[in-house]
Amino acid sequence: MVRVEAMSLKCALFRGDPKLEACLVSDSAHVLQGARGAHVGKIQQALVMLGEAVISPSEISGSLYGPSTSAAVLAFKTKRGIINRSYQSKPDPIVGKMTIAALDREVLALQEPDQTLSNCVLFCACPLDVPGQSHGPSVRLGFAISASSAAAVGAPAPAAGPSEAAVMAAAFTESRRSLRDATGDILSVIGALRANQPLVPAQQKTFTIATKWLNLNAADKPACVTHMNAAIVLMQRNQNVKHAGADIVMTHVVGATYHGLTELSRPDLGLRCGDAFFNPDGPNCRRDVVTHEFFHLVGVKHGGGGLMGPTIRSAITTPAQALDSADNLAQMVAEMRTFKTPNTDACVRPGD
Repeated sequence: MVRVEAMSLKCALFRGDPKLEACLVSDSAHVLQGARGAHVGKIQQALVMLGEAVISPSEISGSLYGPSTSAAVLAFKTKRGIINRSYQSKPDPIVGKMTIAALDREVLALQEPDQTLSNCVLFCACPLDVPGQSHGPSVRLGFAISASSAAAVGAPAPAAGPSEAAVMAAAFTESRRSLRDATGDILSVIGALRANQPLVPAQQKTFTIATKWLNLNAADKPACVTHMNAAIVLMQRNQNVKHAGADIVMTHVVGATYHGLTELSRPDLGLRCGDAFFNPDGPNCRRDVVTHEFFHLVGVKHGGGGLMGPTIRSAITTPAQALDSADNLAQMVAEMRTFKTPNTDACVRPGD
């Protein structure tokens, strides 16, 4: 006897939802424009996470499969060539078996990245040649290559011991981990809010942190979901940061007093780590410097402060400003990662 395993959705966002599970196996359960409900909200969440959607706030707050959701689905399917060629010649704006399966695979890959295939790895120290500037050793981030693959082709392994390359590599790795963990925590809260379920203590703590750093009104649940969705998009972009198809570089600038520096006008220069990056502030601070500066690399600015000036936390009073503040976003991620310890703000500065 051959055992056939039933088809089911695997990503945490979709798994166990009866309407989406039915959509995976039944033509009659396709999700069409005009549908409304928690299952539609999850489809919208997936599209936002994957960077495929600009969905109207009214559709998100109402979990409504309206025109902008329909357009996002069509764009997702067109980009991936999702067509039932037995009767179609072009994609349609319907979530059917193939579409929900594709969304499930891609969200799963974001939530549970395959450690053997396509993660970023820091695999060599090398000089960075920027005209007119003098730099010490740098670390180049190699994308779409695994540690085992790097070894197979003879690429150098990370330096052993507390070398600068190893310190920067550890900070980068922890930054990616903290972003993944915080993304999962926020998704859990969004799921509970959409389903109108009470938050368990860990979810409530995450929600409290999100409302603080995103300047949200906790009583306005639909608006909270909308803005937390927007934060997740930026967090996902941070995790996948890459400039114009090129590697991002982390460099120790010997003699510089700052922790980290990026230039909004020249993201191709990557992250420059000053001497303070390697000081006794410790691994949490280095982790959060990478998270903060990588938000700049995807276009996030200073919220209430000047374009290239310091962050002024007291000037950040709206969700829109908070979502444009690398400091707010990085501190939110840091606190979600470390709220079980006394040190929730890893890089405290005088006057903050």
